[in-house]
Amino acid sequence: MNKPQLPFHCLGMERTTRFLCDAQMLNLMADGLPGIVAYYDTDLVCHFVNATIEAWTGARPSAFLNRKLGEADRGFGVAARPGVERALAGAHAEFEAGVDFAGGMVNVVRGFAYPDCDQTGRVLGCFVLLLDITRERAFEAQMQAARDEAMEAIRSKSRFLAAASHDLRQPLHAMTLFVSALSRRLGGGESGELVGNLDNSLRSLRAMIDTLLDISKLDAGLIKPSLAPLALGDLFAALAPGFSAVARDRGLDFRVVPTAAMVIGDRTLVETAMRNLIANAFKFTRGGGVLVGCRRGRGRIGVTVADTGVGVASDRQARVFEEFHRDKTTPNGPNEGIGLGLSIVQRLAALMGGAVELRSRPGKGSVFTLWLREAAQAPRAERRVDAPGASLAGRRILVIDDDPLSAAAMKQEFADHGALVAAATSIPAARAAIESASPEALIVDYDLGDCATGLEFVEALRARGVASPVVMISGSTDPLAVAALRGSGLPWLTKPVDPRALRSTLIDALGR
Repeated sequence: MNKPQLPFHCLGMERTTRFLCDAQMLNLMADGLPGIVAYYDTDLVCHFVNATIEAWTGARPSAFLNRKLGEADRGFGVAARPGVERALAGAHAEFEAGVDFAGGMVNVVRGFAYPDCDQTGRVLGCFVLLLDITRERAFEAQMQAARDEAMEAIRSKSRFLAAASHDLRQPLHAMTLFVSALSRRLGGGESGELVGNLDNSLRSLRAMIDTLLDISKLDAGLIKPSLAPLALGDLFAALAPGFSAVARDRGLDFRVVPTAAMVIGDRTLVETAMRNLIANAFKFTRGGGVLVGCRRGRGRIGVTVADTGVGVASDRQARVFEEFHRDKTTPNGPNEGIGLGLSIVQRLAALMGGAVELRSRPGKGSVFTLWLREAAQAPRAERRVDAPGASLAGRRILVIDDDPLSAAAMKQEFADHGALVAAATSIPAARAAIESASPEALIVDYDLGDCATGLEFVEALRARGVASPVVMISGSTDPLAVAALRGSGLPWLTKPVDPRALRSTLIDALGR
């Protein structure tokens, strides 16, 4: 059969000149393309189409030549007409449409139409290129379905982690306080030693659960930093009571250097990172102590945690940030961790645009530095000093927690220190206790289980004129809950709460 020839002006030559060899070469090139190439004049008459049309429609190219667009091209005309008309008007056009293929298939076609102009800019016709993108669209649909499935899995994992965090922390919180109460009753001897071992095991379990939940959230991409100016002095003051108690138990010094430095960071993430660094320092320190402070460098603030522990050899310093890397033993006994704490610190720092640095000498100690961007300075933070002999003796305290075990444990903890304690496990019971006992301070759980949060309950109390100081307790680490607690202006602690930190926070609230 005779091959259709491209229009002469397509070859960049005068209409009166024929170069058959050039036309044949272009025909061969066009026939080798995976899509359809066609040429239409200003009357929408087809003057060229390549051999690919036969594979798509089952009809030879000659069936389309010298016929108007849409007359015999099995839907190609309907698909291409808007683009062809735009091209004949002098504009480039791109379009997509469904086209009937041979065998009854309807394929998705992407088309391109380009005007063919002479040297004066007059439109002589247009070129049309059609590509079959059916497989591409099917792949995109599969990818979208996979993305939707992955997002649902992430949402499901988020819900599971939130539930697991809350449900696991509740019994641990109660167990921690009950063990504390048991320890006070048994004193020394073999029984006291057993309770001490139980307390140490609980501490390890709490640390492991916190770490596993943190790493799971990081892996799921659920931790999104909320970066804002953060006063390190306030954060240091919040961390000091709990770790000071740890230092006393271990016979170590613990010192926090007051600072007015401000950084750009997420308070929760910075606090989590610092807790991991400080806990790690205590783990590997037998004598001396731990120092927390900060230093400046190149527009950044370095939050430093220095210890007088065993130190890390230079060839092992990079490995301490690897997941599940840990020494089998520490100066204080077997390593109760699972080797994720420093990995979490490094990943949290990266989320906030920061970094972690380690300087260490074996036998001399280590200095870990969390580098964050510096923010404008705030007035120098003042350290609050509790009144001498501050205690809970004789103070009227109301514990409000929908978990009966947690409520009973906190009631026992405060009663052992001389407080007059009442406990309520529902909002109606709490209201009744407030009216009858007139408590001097309230310990309120964030999740009260009565379709209301502890913060909403406190707001309702304030509206009724109840001004007693409040300490919030939360078993939830959900970002929204944390943000609400942080924005409330109330002191708050996350379950399971260290008994000493709980008492110290409550005494401080009463003092204010």
